[in-house]
Amino acid sequence: MLGKLILKIRKDKKITGMELAKKSNIDTGHLSHIEKETRVPSHKTLKLICDALDIPYSPLFMTYDTSLSDEQNEYEAQNHIIYDKIPVFNNLETFTSVPKEFYDATFSVKSFDNSMEPKIEDSDYIFVRQNIPLSNKDIRNIFC
Repeated sequence: MLGKLILKIRKDKKITGMELAKKSNIDTGHLSHIEKETRVPSHKTLKLICDALDIPYSPLFMTYDTSLSDEQNEYEAQNHIIYDKIPVFNNLETFTSVPKEFYDATFSVKSFDNSMEPKIEDSDYIFVRQNIPLSNKDIRNIFC
């Protein structure tokens, strides 16, 4: 499902496979295999693809290792996934756009008071990162 979703998003954004491969710094052939679902991207590669497509990481990560049933394939379920927004935790019927600096956020929570001003004002969204893969740099920063 992940490969089909990447292909759909790439086509929605009118980006060629060659352009996406170049922007994400991966081999064109590797991207082709990912989109054909003969290979699964590493988490690092998926993050690079999401950055190149200018979309949040979490919605695609949630489809990692997910396979579709015959009925879902017939329905083309990948065409009905919200990939450019994340859920608002305190109102799961709502989704919000994600600022680029928080593209690895899993969900958001809306603030309902001014108790955290001046950093967070009433009605601001707080973006929460959950279960994101760490890079070597992240681990080094934890222990330094």
